[in-house]
Amino acid sequence: MAILSLFSVSGAPGVTSMTLALTLAWPRPVVLVDGDPAASKAVLAGWLQGRTPHDRSLVDLAIAHSHGELADALGAVMLELPGSARRWLIPGVQSPLQARTFDVLWPALLDVFVDLDGSGVDVIIDAGRLGMNHAPMRAIRTADVALLVTRTTLPAVVAAAAWVPVLSDLLEIADYSRLGLGLVGAGKPYGAWEVSKSLGNLPVLANLAWDPATAECFSLGKATGRGFESSPLVRSVRSAAESLAGIAASRRAALSQEQV
Repeated sequence: MAILSLFSVSGAPGVTSMTLALTLAWPRPVVLVDGDPAASKAVLAGWLQGRTPHDRSLVDLAIAHSHGELADALGAVMLELPGSARRWLIPGVQSPLQARTFDVLWPALLDVFVDLDGSGVDVIIDAGRLGMNHAPMRAIRTADVALLVTRTTLPAVVAAAAWVPVLSDLLEIADYSRLGLGLVGAGKPYGAWEVSKSLGNLPVLANLAWDPATAECFSLGKATGRGFESSPLVRSVRSAAESLAGIAASRRAALSQEQV
């Protein structure tokens, strides 16, 4: 079991679309957790087009946790994504006012995920944007791989650069070995090497193609056409998913070895 968290620091670079796309392309069984405190419900309204009834969310897990029943409640909250094998979604809060439940839920929920280590199920977390009230910082701090998602435009890179000097303290990460970049649209206009250099030489661990038409399938629920599977975005997502799954598994294994 490995945990991957994705977050942004400004704007809307496509964290939710990237987490969803990675989940659908992930080479192992995986649970996508909507941890965005903004309560956008983007997967339910976008990819699933509001057609998949599901009234359970992280709030139900918070209630179960208050009764000491978190592990038992997990399965009932997980929604299997249609058309995929062993890909599940845990929907996020339904109102920003409910995001305060994150503060007490995340430590316990992450412990439950770690206890799933022998089940072969990985976890991908949409952590939303840093700086928001009740952002799931614990989910980022304890991830085997944490991705700062950004576009490669000058405004996006400048905004991200302002955060780089404080990320280590903010995330309570002693070094940046678990932290990397998830780029959307390298070369539009700046290349991966240029962005990495501007952001403290953080390694580029995921590099998704600039493909707005295909991205709308993930973000807006646009119908997938015949060329969807061979589109630049989907091909780049497959490559990123394979690479990230390997990196996360290696780091989880190394951590387990250290604890022996």
